[in-house]
Amino acid sequence: MVRKLIFTLGLGLASLTTFGQKTLRTPDLTVENNYQFKVNTSFQSGTETPLWTEDFSNGIGAWTNSGISSNCLWEYRGASTNPSVTTGGRGYYDNGRNISSLSQSNGFVIFDSDYRDNGGSAGLFGTGVSAALPHTANLISPTIDLSTVSSSTALELIFWNSGRLLWGPGSTGSPPSANNTNPSTFVSFSSDGGTTWSTPINCNQSNGPNVAFDEQNVISIPTGYAGSNSVKIKFTFDGAYYTWMIDDISISTRPANRLTFTATPTAPKVDISYGPANFSSKMGILTSKQTRGISFDCNAYNTGASSQSNIKLQMRIYSQGSLVQTVNSSTLTSLSSGDTADYNDLNTYSLA
Repeated sequence: MVRKLIFTLGLGLASLTTFGQKTLRTPDLTVENNYQFKVNTSFQSGTETPLWTEDFSNGIGAWTNSGISSNCLWEYRGASTNPSVTTGGRGYYDNGRNISSLSQSNGFVIFDSDYRDNGGSAGLFGTGVSAALPHTANLISPTIDLSTVSSSTALELIFWNSGRLLWGPGSTGSPPSANNTNPSTFVSFSSDGGTTWSTPINCNQSNGPNVAFDEQNVISIPTGYAGSNSVKIKFTFDGAYYTWMIDDISISTRPANRLTFTATPTAPKVDISYGPANFSSKMGILTSKQTRGISFDCNAYNTGASSQSNIKLQMRIYSQGSLVQTVNSSTLTSLSSGDTADYNDLNTYSLA
């Protein structure tokens, strides 16, 4: 009989006297052969208070849309536009990719570098309406009033972030080298109505070249914006290929305590390893003659406003609905706000 095992991952904050859990997005269900990972993407205590939101239900008109040419702009997909919300990327190499945001059906925005370079045809680099060496386009929000927020309040930007990327600034060749790892998607902030801007923040530092993503992105807003009545947000695509789609944007207060699973360019959010001594191949079915130790690891990012202490990874293993075993990693003493604990810190290698 083949039994399906479900591995449930959790991050523990042993230092909290009260603990609340909230998923910022739909929990991941990753199927790997006959195993399933069920991962709650974010754990936090407290709740977020939205201060400003944008779901693009009224189009892109209130935003400033600019690029290196009139053919190098962000596009709006709406319920009645052409193309509509049913169409995402139109380029040859990323055709059909769409966004899965909660309000996708009432509109979203996209920068389709793939289509603008090749017009949907294979191999015709640089023959589309805008040659992609590079594409540079900015999408700037209307003015946002945060004057009623205390200047000491920690804020964050939350938005649905979807697409696939390849080349950032500094890439060379035609087409540029696919080995380029420079970032191409950025967000920056202004507190004076767009006169000056903060240092651009890489929106997809955990998503390497050619890796598709479709997830909620949480970015800490630097100090100096709470209390201002002239805040603006700027999304910048600066590179070549493929698509970047954005929806469901909000500015919220940042909870004091929150940990979020995160991928890195070299490691997934969560992982399973067989034969921990030599990390042998991952197997979907292990017979009695092929038994190997199984261990787990993860990367966790402290997206809360406060430093966290006594952090650990907990694995609960179920077979046909019944709890078989609970395994905990060692405890990490402290993790500062904005820092990441990687798989070297949070793993069950010693308890295979």
